[in-house]
Amino acid sequence: MKVGAGEAHQDIATIRMVQEMTLPHERVWHDPNRGWLVDDAIRIISAVRHLSPMIENPCEGYEECRTVVRRTGIPIMLDEVIDSPRRFLEAVKDGVLDVASLKTSCVGGIEATRQAMGLAKILGVPVRIEDFHGKGILLACVTQMAHTLPPNLVFGLYNYVNDESPLVKKPLPVIAGEIRLPDDCGPGLGVEVNEAILKDLVAVIKASHT
Repeated sequence: MKVGAGEAHQDIATIRMVQEMTLPHERVWHDPNRGWLVDDAIRIISAVRHLSPMIENPCEGYEECRTVVRRTGIPIMLDEVIDSPRRFLEAVKDGVLDVASLKTSCVGGIEATRQAMGLAKILGVPVRIEDFHGKGILLACVTQMAHTLPPNLVFGLYNYVNDESPLVKKPLPVIAGEIRLPDDCGPGLGVEVNEAILKDLVAVIKASHT
């Protein structure tokens, strides 16, 4: 649920309304997209804490989010401020997060994301593995990584497939809110790029073995 676009009292009203409508089996969280100032975040969370809402990345920086958690006593979901596996570990040590949203572009790429996932498995932290809009290729990438986690640590899925721009020929299907790798999954990410919609080659990058 997106919040943070208006005044603090409006966000309080929205969170209250949504939490009261949410059914026991449903999972919802409130995302101000790092848009709250520390004082507003403390005010809003304090006003709704009895409803046990999950708040995603309330403030711009990690230190600000840590201050909010320490002042309100409510751990949060961290998102873009997790910029490395080290930051993930720091957040766990500081008691700041109860869920981590790992964006590969923010964490430092696929290998860094895998390192953070390894820490999540050891420490028992639920994670969402995603990134900014990457469509079918990204969906395949995060699905492959999520399948290496135990089911209880996979917090959610963000479906990036856009039928108007079919970057892969057969995107992995999302059925009833779940996605699974097919038994006949091909090599690599398991999807075939639709080269017909690509434009001219921009550059060729060769890997260095030095």
